[in-house]
Amino acid sequence: FRLNLTDASCQNQLSFSTPLLLRNAPADAGITASGNYDLASGTANAKLTVPRIEFTDSGRALSAWLSGWPYGFDLLTGTLTAEVDLQWQPAVASSAGVLHANMTANLQDVAGFYGDYFFGGLSGDLQGSADVADMITMETPPLTLTIASIDVGVPLDNVALDFRFDRTSDQLLISSLSTDMLGGTVSGKDLAYDFSRERNELTLRFAGLQLERMLALADYDGVAAIGGVSGELPLTLSATGVEVTAGTLQSDAPGGSIRYLAGAAAIAQGNAGLDLVNQALGNYQFTSLSSNIDYSAEGELLLSMQLQGYSPDVGVDQPINLNLTLTDNIPALLKSLQSARAIEDFLQKQNP
Repeated sequence: FRLNLTDASCQNQLSFSTPLLLRNAPADAGITASGNYDLASGTANAKLTVPRIEFTDSGRALSAWLSGWPYGFDLLTGTLTAEVDLQWQPAVASSAGVLHANMTANLQDVAGFYGDYFFGGLSGDLQGSADVADMITMETPPLTLTIASIDVGVPLDNVALDFRFDRTSDQLLISSLSTDMLGGTVSGKDLAYDFSRERNELTLRFAGLQLERMLALADYDGVAAIGGVSGELPLTLSATGVEVTAGTLQSDAPGGSIRYLAGAAAIAQGNAGLDLVNQALGNYQFTSLSSNIDYSAEGELLLSMQLQGYSPDVGVDQPINLNLTLTDNIPALLKSLQSARAIEDFLQKQNP
């Protein structure tokens, strides 16, 4: 950037007001900075103003402003305005120097990516303060962010987050979180993330997730299913990853169906018991489905399912109870789903 000194006085204070010219930024960016520095006390304050800036994926993405953009995220479309006030208090005998910042910002319909995750329609007003000394502490009033869609391999739509940062407890407090997923919803209320703890526990609940959409997304060959499921996920967040222990899942009334399409081809293999199972799964109507959910920090999902129902092919008057175990590596599954998508396709869906 280029800084032009516009005003200096001899009263032990240096003042400035200047545009900031980032080398690769659009010429009309209009970012300005102003402030002063007290030569006697060493205190300083500055204000950075970012007027309404529009990002586009044709040369005006955030990463285009700086050569050699080193970060694993970018803003590709949408608008941003922001203002930051900075105050510096130098170190004294009893304490280290402190940088205090107040920030306000507005995001409208912002789309971009963070690592392998795409997002679109990010909107909201942000404000808060932070102190930077031996550690960073933040404080905000209650804030709301909405995101039209996030693609983490599984599409999340209509995300709404109500939250605030609490400086006293050093916590992120989420009063509510909700999103549409797989034909149903995932939500959480009164969640807390304590930055001073190595492990944080919180519970998310899901309702009405559709089995057919799960299977279509994962592309499990030879299996078709219809029905909704609901339950809850007790999550543990740590530096090693996300864990779920003893989560629960149950089918929504009135139940549903599972068709193991490869089962018919496996019948008559000389094992009467196995033939009966394959025949039943060829057209299984369940009235009840329940499962425990366990998920390791390494990404291994384990579903231990119990089903009650019948098969018209075996006889409607003959109850059939099944115990099934399903395992999968979720990071590998999500990675395979993400590899079939591109950021260009995602942005095109956001701006048809």
